[in-house]
Amino acid sequence: MKYSCKRNRLADPLAAVEKLAERPWERGALSVAELQRIIALNESPSVKAGVLLASLCGLRLGECCGLMPEDMDNAAGMLTVQHDFIEGEGLKGPKGSRPGSPRARQVPIPRPVLDALELCESVAPAGVRFVLCNGRDPSRLADLDTLQTGYI
Repeated sequence: MKYSCKRNRLADPLAAVEKLAERPWERGALSVAELQRIIALNESPSVKAGVLLASLCGLRLGECCGLMPEDMDNAAGMLTVQHDFIEGEGLKGPKGSRPGSPRARQVPIPRPVLDALELCESVAPAGVRFVLCNGRDPSRLADLDTLQTGYI
């Protein structure tokens, strides 16, 4: 219909209808003020670190949850993203990995993120497998819903 109306083959039956003003939700990257408010929060260390990893380092939710202590190089300020947690499938390589040939990427860690990750490490009990561990059961990784809720 739209194609024919544009080429004047048919009369546009909706020509008399006025379009309503569209007010889409504002989306996109967080502003500097919003990031500063997140950094100042006294939230759970895992939630705060997960939100900062997503917003300042560009990690996906599953990559934040799958982060392990050996993935961090605090001295160099670099993070190796090589694990991704997918609900229902478990721990895998990051997006684009194939079985037998996992992908990995290097990501610089800004100072606020490094501070939050160091806080997570200091609060967690010894021998924890994941940096963002679950508050109730430290042997498990942080709950995906908890991190999503913290981002809102």
